[in-house]
Amino acid sequence: MSSIDIFPWNDNFATGIGRIDEQHQHLVEILNDLATHVAFPSRELGLDVILASLVDYTRYHFATEESIWGEYLAGDQTETAHSAEHQAFIASIHRQKEEAAGRPTEEQVPELLSLLTRWLASHILEKDRYLAKVVLNCQTGLDLETAKARAAEGMQGSASVLVSLVLAIYSSLTANTTHLIREIAERRRVEQELRAADECLKDHLERIKMLVDASPDGVIELDGAGRVTGWNAQAERIFGWRTAQILGEDFAAALLPPLFREAQRQWLARALAASPALQPNKTLEIAGLRADGAEFPLEITLAAMKRRGEPVFVAYARDITERKEILERIAHLSSHDSLTKLPNRQLLAERLNLALAASARHLHQAALLLIDLDNFRALNETLGHGIGDLLLQEVARRLQDQAGPKGTVARLGGDEFIVLLEELSPDAEQAQILAAEGGKRILAALNASYQLAGHDYLSTPSIGLVLFGRDPATTTPEELLKKADIAMYQAKTQGRNRLCVFDPEMESRVSQRAFLATDLRRALANDEFVLHYQVQVATDSRPLGAEALLRWRHPERGMVSPLTFIPLAEETGLIVPIGQWVLDQVCARLKEWEGDPRLGNLQLAVNVSPRQLRDLDFVDAVRRTLRRQAIAPDRLKLELTEGAILADVGDSVRKMNALKSLGVSFSLDDFGTGYSSLAYLTQLPLSQLKIDQAFVHNIGIQATDDIIVRTIIGMADSLSIEVVAEGVETQAQRDFLEAEGCGIYQGYLYSKPLPLADIVRLVRQRGRREHEEGSAEAIGQISNH
Repeated sequence: MSSIDIFPWNDNFATGIGRIDEQHQHLVEILNDLATHVAFPSRELGLDVILASLVDYTRYHFATEESIWGEYLAGDQTETAHSAEHQAFIASIHRQKEEAAGRPTEEQVPELLSLLTRWLASHILEKDRYLAKVVLNCQTGLDLETAKARAAEGMQGSASVLVSLVLAIYSSLTANTTHLIREIAERRRVEQELRAADECLKDHLERIKMLVDASPDGVIELDGAGRVTGWNAQAERIFGWRTAQILGEDFAAALLPPLFREAQRQWLARALAASPALQPNKTLEIAGLRADGAEFPLEITLAAMKRRGEPVFVAYARDITERKEILERIAHLSSHDSLTKLPNRQLLAERLNLALAASARHLHQAALLLIDLDNFRALNETLGHGIGDLLLQEVARRLQDQAGPKGTVARLGGDEFIVLLEELSPDAEQAQILAAEGGKRILAALNASYQLAGHDYLSTPSIGLVLFGRDPATTTPEELLKKADIAMYQAKTQGRNRLCVFDPEMESRVSQRAFLATDLRRALANDEFVLHYQVQVATDSRPLGAEALLRWRHPERGMVSPLTFIPLAEETGLIVPIGQWVLDQVCARLKEWEGDPRLGNLQLAVNVSPRQLRDLDFVDAVRRTLRRQAIAPDRLKLELTEGAILADVGDSVRKMNALKSLGVSFSLDDFGTGYSSLAYLTQLPLSQLKIDQAFVHNIGIQATDDIIVRTIIGMADSLSIEVVAEGVETQAQRDFLEAEGCGIYQGYLYSKPLPLADIVRLVRQRGRREHEEGSAEAIGQISNH
């Protein structure tokens, strides 16, 4: 059976999730079935069959989508609205099916075509692709809000442009297809009548002429020799010749460029030779020739027939310049970034493959540089995305200037760019020198001040560089991008605004870090974390409280140092649920110790990471934990670092005051190593300062540290804030601290961090204080446990 394929699947519809993309392609097949039904009605593919297919499609496709969205966006407003659109679409399809029996097909088809094409363009291109990006971002480990923000950045406004273009094309195709199909049916009817009653042709000539003149196509009549014997008004508009000028002229010579003339004449000759079995209709895309000599893209359908026994030919011509331009724009959008006009990731991959092959063929080294703008999100948040877009455009221009005519610049997305430098040198060492020099020039160019809509702005990049060449069989674009990303990440960790060259050790470190991050995600579920406690004592060695310290008992690596996994947890965001676990455990201990004469008055301290403090739910999470455990809030102390507070002083102060109003106290940890400004100290609701152990360690060793410790104690006293000295290991340190007025001590002189059972035993023994000397001996025994 004949079929019509007017709605071709386009990779721009792809979401990146295979199951969804396969089902979207099935919707395109249903659209083509609908067009085929209009042109070639059949019992096997009737409108009722197509509508049934649509009902089945909505049932299984929307169930598939919502199961995927629901895994990551359950309850989210975006997913709820998306589901509502699904239900509305299902209702529309069911309504069409219910009305199918009572309405003519020609009334239903345009409505159904319009509904489906608009759904295909706006819903799939924009909304499904956005949700798919969110899901794919979540699968990389991002939290939902960050994944949504990244997805919105990834769309970059290109979706709305693409939707508009596709809607324009498909709306035109829908209208023109319906019109053309009806016209073809009419032409077939007329052709049948001509064959049945050739003598009636003159009676219907005027009517046919009116129909032909109203056609959106140029209609050209040729005689057996290929001379123009007639055409319609649309043909005049397409080619620019008046009817009187073109009649009798050779069709191929007057209306086609030289390249296509011979092929046209051969087709006519074959059609004549095949008489009376004339050639079937043939549609071609070729070039047409206007009266002024200009060439243009032309779609032409050639038909051979007989009139009064003589062969005649009809050419249906359509100027497809606009269609070509739209398709070219769509193709350009699919391979270029809409904001900067640079090649995107897809085109970059093609050029990288070519670069790999060229480097191997000519034995030249090449380099790939990955550029990431430092703190770009802060610019968007402070000055707006419009200013951020201006910066991206200016960065693109500067990179193109630095890359030169032989370099390729591409935008990967967001604030990441790629520069490809080819034909550096056959010598690897010399190539590295040249690549590094190019990277430094880029670094300098991007460090220069930017003028962005009246704003003077400074931006810095972090750049990762990887060399390649000679052996493309073992290198792929994906591997190069991965290595460049590793080097760029190294530049970030070294302080940003620098260039780092990839080496294999980097990849090994990143792999180990990735494995550890994977294990860290499982650690909470597998109950691998444990708390140790380090006692804090008064000047008379009486226990006042303890600091809870997190430990990780890895099933294969053993005890993993907090210096290794805490920064990783902070970076991945896992510190938030881990911190909540610590808070739950500590509050549970405080509840358990209530009423105990030795333990009931202890205060336990919990460290709060910068990521936890910035979390929007931080205050409510602490409040819920206190309420759930039903403990006295003043027995809980939260330890914060200066860096965590100063990331956003206003927000920090608001959250600290909210918790202080509940009774929770705060200690400023590692004091003296950060900014240590009286200006912000007076704003913070602190009850305690902890002198950093580095200063305590140097007491009696470096006079400057003695002065710093003395100053901190004096400043805290003037602010009515108590002081804790951590890292106290010797009696001399303790005596100095007491003499200066420090009243609370924490360190190995009293106890190392101990498991729960041992800290309980220590406090019980120390709490008796029947004999000071005997108590000190008990502490020493447990400290060496």
